[in-house]
Amino acid sequence: MPKMAGKNNRQIFLIFLALCIFSISIFSLNIASAEYSIDVSLNQESYSVGEEILFTARLLDGNLPLSKNIDVVFSDILGKKQINMNVVSNQENKLLIAEDFPSGSWNAVARYNDEEGKGVFFIREKTGVEFLIEGDKLIIKNTGNTRYTRTISITIGSETSSLKQDIKVNGQKEFKLIAPKGFYDIKITDGENSLNKKSVELFGTGNAVGPIDESLIGTGMLGGPIEPDKIDSGIFSSNRTIIAFVFIGVVFILGILLLIESRMRKR
Repeated sequence: MPKMAGKNNRQIFLIFLALCIFSISIFSLNIASAEYSIDVSLNQESYSVGEEILFTARLLDGNLPLSKNIDVVFSDILGKKQINMNVVSNQENKLLIAEDFPSGSWNAVARYNDEEGKGVFFIREKTGVEFLIEGDKLIIKNTGNTRYTRTISITIGSETSSLKQDIKVNGQKEFKLIAPKGFYDIKITDGENSLNKKSVELFGTGNAVGPIDESLIGTGMLGGPIEPDKIDSGIFSSNRTIIAFVFIGVVFILGILLLIESRMRKR
């Protein structure tokens, strides 16, 4: 019996010792991992298109700087744009703010193993537009980093039209310019940006003058001018369509009533 008790005591002691060693190891690993720190240091809080971001991904083991390859991801908060860079920690790096970087708040996130650090910055708005006339077509390109929402004025000869725009970043709209056949001086302006082109040949018919949205041609939803001499015919056509639908509906209802009456007679 004493030998058996002594053996059990030794087993209990060894198990206790193993648990102590295991606990100390886990505790040491937690302390070691807690000593690592990472963050992204930026030279400014806000930037404009064309400027450079100077940034440093700082990685420390306690107070000791480490030189490691680190992934840094730049992205706007809406997730429209993302730039991935692999840099060496604790060294200064550069990122150019390009034309297509959306304005607003951005994050710079650095990752190393399971550690993550973040820097926050802001990109200022830059409105920009380019007007082009190719043949009888007007092209409006948004070259800024925010939606283009200005109202533009389009003058063809002596006639002027106004169009409210809403064009997304990197987007464009196309309009067909119409006027009675001839050559016209055309001016496009939003009050800040302008395009003037002389002797543009247009091939319209009738008396309509102005722009027509190219994307709506053929849909029956043209956003351009209407010829005065065709307004009455358009209304007449619309009225005839309504009358036709009403007539079909009345015939359908009469048919149902006759069917019900016929069944009631048979009963």
